[in-house]
Amino acid sequence: MTHPTRRPSPATLGLVILLVVGGLVLATALGLNFLTHELNLVLLAIGIVLIAAAIVGLMLKEMRP
Repeated sequence: MTHPTRRPSPATLGLVILLVVGGLVLATALGLNFLTHELNLVLLAIGIVLIAAAIVGLMLKEMRP
């Protein structure tokens, strides 16, 4: 007998993927800073914005009744 499983909604998966991509972009910016000693502010800002958008989206999704 199989138990029913709860699957996350596509919106939740999309926001989690956005969070992972933001983390990868942020890690790339910091890695390039470590290797070249030049901070790429554009990549850093994009990574922070992607992570913030994903967190806000997940919080708003959870607060919705």
